[in-house]
Order: sequence, then C-alpha cells, then structure tokens
Amino acid sequence: MSLNLRLLAITAGVLVGISFIFFTVSNAVPIWSKVNIEDTESTIGLWKRCRSTDGHKECHDIECSSSNDMNNDCGKRLAARAFVTLACIFSGISTICLLVCAVTGDNTSKTMLLAAKGLVIVCLVMGVIGIGIGIDVHHRNLPIQNLKLGAAAIIGIVAIILNFFAAITAGFMK
Repeated sequence: MSLNLRLLAITAGVLVGISFIFFTVSNAVPIWSKVNIEDTESTIGLWKRCRSTDGHKECHDIECSSSNDMNNDCGKRLAARAFVTLACIFSGISTICLLVCAVTGDNTSKTMLLAAKGLVIVCLVMGVIGIGIGIDVHHRNLPIQNLKLGAAAIIGIVAIILNFFAAITAGFMK
C-alpha cells in the first residue's frame, strides 16, 4: 500500500511541479500573442508589450486601470494576471504537499491527503480560468490576419494538461 501511495504522490508531485514551472514561465514571458507586420514583430503578454524592429527590441509595461477601460479588456487582463498567479502559487504549494505525502507514505494523515488533492484541483481550476481569459483578451476582436498564439500561451496550455493528469493521479491516492 505504501509503495502505491508513494508512487502516486511522487508522480502527481512531479507533474504539478513541472506545471508550476510552466505556469510561472507563462505568467512572466511577454509572448502571449505575436504579430509580424513588414519588418516589425510585436509581442504582448500579461504584463509587458514588446516591439522588435531591425534587431532593436523595446518593451513597455502594460498600464492597466480597469476604471477607464471602455471594453473592459483591462479588467480581463487583470483577472488573467490574478488567476495565472494564483495557479503558480497553488501549484507550488500542492507540489510541496504531494512530496510530503510521498515521504510520509502510509503515515500520511487523511487531512494531508485531502489537502494535497484539493490543492491540485484548485490549481487546475485557476489555471484553466487564467489561461482561458488570457488567450481571450489577446485574441478577441483583433482583425489582424498575421496574429499568432504566442509561446507563453502554449506553455500555459501545456501546464493545464500536466495539471489535469496530476489531478487524476492524485485522485487515486488513498
């Protein structure tokens, strides 16, 4: 019994740990969407907007106050930031809880098992909401044909998939 619990906890912990790294990268990297117009490449993330022309890259913080935004894109951007940041936090905490479950094995309390499972599910929900809103705010109402999904958004999707499999694995822990 101990081997099964330990193996499941280690597997789920590693999957959530990798998703923690991916959520963090997705949150930090300003490449949620990318567009190339002539010799200029523009990228935008949750926190910064960058423009590259002839090898010169210039980045600026995205100033966002939801009170003066008419179509509420700023409010959605703030929500995406919050949910992806929460996914980072909860995935880190759930990784620690799952590794504690792996170390303690059969001596793991029911409360710790329940906390580990719950945190993985909460992380999954936060990630789905945050990444979904982030992709929506970057790709909605934009008539540009050259607009592409950026690397950070794809990394966020991969983090959600890993977190999903971690939740399934954690669900088998007893």
